[in-house]
Amino acid sequence: MNQLLGAGLIFVICPLLGALLLPPERSRRKSVNPSRPMPWSSIDWSQWSWGLEILQGLLAVGLAKLCFPYDTAWEMIALMGVAAGRFWRHRSGGILMMLSGYLLHNPISGMLVLVFGLIGSIILRENRQITFVWLMLMPLMTVLRDSRSGVLVLLTAGLAGILYGMEQRQSPETAKATSQLFRADSLNDDLNPAAAGELATTLSLLKRQGFPVPMGWVIYPGDDPESLSKMIKPRDDRFWLVRSSFVDDSASDVASELVGLQSIWAAIVALFESHSGERVAAIVQPQPDYLYAGWVYCQAPTMKADVPTPVAEKVLALVDRLNEELNTLETLEWGYDGKQVWILQVK
Repeated sequence: MNQLLGAGLIFVICPLLGALLLPPERSRRKSVNPSRPMPWSSIDWSQWSWGLEILQGLLAVGLAKLCFPYDTAWEMIALMGVAAGRFWRHRSGGILMMLSGYLLHNPISGMLVLVFGLIGSIILRENRQITFVWLMLMPLMTVLRDSRSGVLVLLTAGLAGILYGMEQRQSPETAKATSQLFRADSLNDDLNPAAAGELATTLSLLKRQGFPVPMGWVIYPGDDPESLSKMIKPRDDRFWLVRSSFVDDSASDVASELVGLQSIWAAIVALFESHSGERVAAIVQPQPDYLYAGWVYCQAPTMKADVPTPVAEKVLALVDRLNEELNTLETLEWGYDGKQVWILQVK
C-alpha cells in the first residue's frame, strides 16, 4: 500500500475510531422527546464499554499492520491516534485500549506485561501507582525485546506518558469507573475474608442476601484517600461510621468511631495505627439518624424496656431471619431510623 495513503488512513481513521466507537449512552445524545426513547436506551451498555475499548486497540494496530506490515512503529502511532480521539470525545486515554493493541503488536511482550501488571495490581493499592506500573511495563518490555529500534522505544514510551497524563485528567465519571476497575470494594461485593476481615465479609454476605445493611466501603492499609473520595458521595450533614474488621478471630474487639465528613480519613489512619500489628481493614458507612439503637443476643433475644413495642417486634423479627439464614451469629447491633431496622454489626 502507498505509504502516503496508509499514513492518511491512520491519521484519519484512528482518532475517529477513538472518538466514535463508544457505547451509545456516551456517544449519542439523549432523545429530545421522552415519550419516544432511543431504541438503545433500554440496553445496559456498561458491560460493553471495556470490550469496545479493547476492540479500539485491536482495530488500530490491525490497521497499522495492514498499511505498514514491515514498520511496527506505525502501530504505536495508530494507538496514539485512538487515545487522542478518546480523550477529545470523553476525556479518557484508555489503558485497556493500549494493552490490547500492545498484545497484538507483540504477543509475547504483551503477555509479560499482562502477568507483571496483574501482580503489581495485587501488591499496590493506590490507583496512580497501579496505572503507572501498567503503562511503564510496555516501554520496558519494548526496550528488552526491541532495543535496536530506538524509534519504536521512544514512541511506546511517549504513548505511555501521554496516556498517564490523560488518565490523571479524565472526567469524574471515567475516574470513578477506573477506580472501580482496580479497587472499589464495597459491601455489595463478594469480599475475601482473608483481606476484608470477618465483619466486612459477614455484612457483605447479609447485604447481598437482602438484609438491611447500610451501604459501606472497605478500606485497606495503604489505600489512597482519593480512592475513597471517588467511591462515596459525601454529604456534610451526616455522620460516618469508621469500624474495624479483623482478619484473625483472635484479634482485638471491633473498634468504632463516629465522625464527620472532614475526619473520615483521619479516623481510618488512626484505626490502622492503633492496630499496626494486626491484620485489619476499615469499614466506612454513612449513618442515618437513628431513633433507637442497641444490642441483642441472637440465641436468646430480649429487648430493653425503653424500646417501643413496635420497634422491638421489628428487631426480634430481624433476629429470627438472621437465625434462619446464619445460625452461628451470637449478637446483633441494630439501629432504627423510624422506618427500617438496620444491621450495624454482627458477631
